[in-house]
Amino acid sequence: MSRLTDLTQRQVGVSITGGALTADPSALQLRPVYAEVLVALSVLRSRLAAVGQAVADPYLFRHLAGKLDDRMLHGAHNAVRDGGAPALRMHLNLAIGGILSPAFDRLAAVMAGAGAALAIEVPLMEACGDPAGFARARARLVEAGVALVLDGVSHHALALTHLNSLAPDWIKLDWSDAMMGHAPTLEGLAWLGVGRVVLARAESAAAVQWGLQQGIALFQGRHIDALLATARVQACPAAARCVVRQCQERGYATGAAGRAGCSNPALLDAAAP
Repeated sequence: MSRLTDLTQRQVGVSITGGALTADPSALQLRPVYAEVLVALSVLRSRLAAVGQAVADPYLFRHLAGKLDDRMLHGAHNAVRDGGAPALRMHLNLAIGGILSPAFDRLAAVMAGAGAALAIEVPLMEACGDPAGFARARARLVEAGVALVLDGVSHHALALTHLNSLAPDWIKLDWSDAMMGHAPTLEGLAWLGVGRVVLARAESAAAVQWGLQQGIALFQGRHIDALLATARVQACPAAARCVVRQCQERGYATGAAGRAGCSNPALLDAAAP
């Protein structure tokens, strides 16, 4: 059986301030806020016979990923129990059944005992597909003092749905070039309030610039990963033999094997100097 660290990856969400609208990336001030642990799509591509369908069908992908929820919860529980509070707030992607399981209760308890913050990310399509189950899961999160993140929110969903009725703590809005100049998206942001929005899948400087222009402060995506890796390589005294791409890939790793060659794993945990 594969180790959980072989099936998952880590991606950091940041807040951005300072020099926001300049063309110079070095003027941006990035503060890591959370580390999301999620099933690695590249792993599913290499190991599942149904991968073609999984990549094309988000419902099938969520079904396949949900089968790992119990292992994800146990792995996170053991990591905190043995290693203490993580450096950043932990985000986990779970299906509704995972939130309602005893394994979630054990993780919430060990996180609270370590004084560590936890947030659970639930896809919007799953919340809408099982309203009764989602309501029970939401109540369980409130009882445990765990934040809820609505994941996988498109700009169409933002414009057409009343997301506040689901009582999320944060909403992850997936970036799309089609959002630029799209009036319904701007209206949806104004109605929702940008303070709870994470611009996810921010894969380019244009995405970050658009988000900052709208007043969004929280970002996640491969462009952010590259900026964080650049900052680490510039600041790390052990980085003489490292390049940015290596540091970026090691930052995704959730286990020691993926971090092999790094002489400063504490900096990887913290994500940035």
